[in-house]
Amino acid sequence: MKSYAQSISSAIAPVSLDPKKNGDYVAIKVNPKAYEERLKLCSYSLIGRVVLLKGDEPWKVLALKEKLQSFWKLNSQWRLISLGRGFFQILLNSEEEKAKFWGIGPLHLKPGTLRLQPWTQNFNPNTAPNECPNMGAVLRSTLGVLAPPNPFRHGTWDRNSSKIR
Repeated sequence: MKSYAQSISSAIAPVSLDPKKNGDYVAIKVNPKAYEERLKLCSYSLIGRVVLLKGDEPWKVLALKEKLQSFWKLNSQWRLISLGRGFFQILLNSEEEKAKFWGIGPLHLKPGTLRLQPWTQNFNPNTAPNECPNMGAVLRSTLGVLAPPNPFRHGTWDRNSSKIR
């Protein structure tokens, strides 16, 4: 029987299994070709964030995947990976799937709203902003109130003209 590391070694194709300490991290050298193949798979990914109201229970990964599958009705295999702080990586299988779901816009999940953004290579949920640039629009649509966009995000809110300067 093979160990887990032996089973995935052909998929990851490490150059060296000898781990080295690199600052606070443990690192191994990985085959550049395998690395590029994994990056290509991620190019069909989206980053999603579930924005919850105070007191809402956070989604569990399996429950969220079932809810999204009921909305999206995908025939292919796709993955949902928790990144922490309400962020998820959504691994899709084609550019068409990515474009389809990117075009849908925010999903109202009850509780919360799923906001999507393009996948970026070194995305870090710990350094991501606490709010989306269009949070005012999310609050207006979720709460049904006329809340102005965050005036400190892109400028100053002018009450007289109801515009951002």
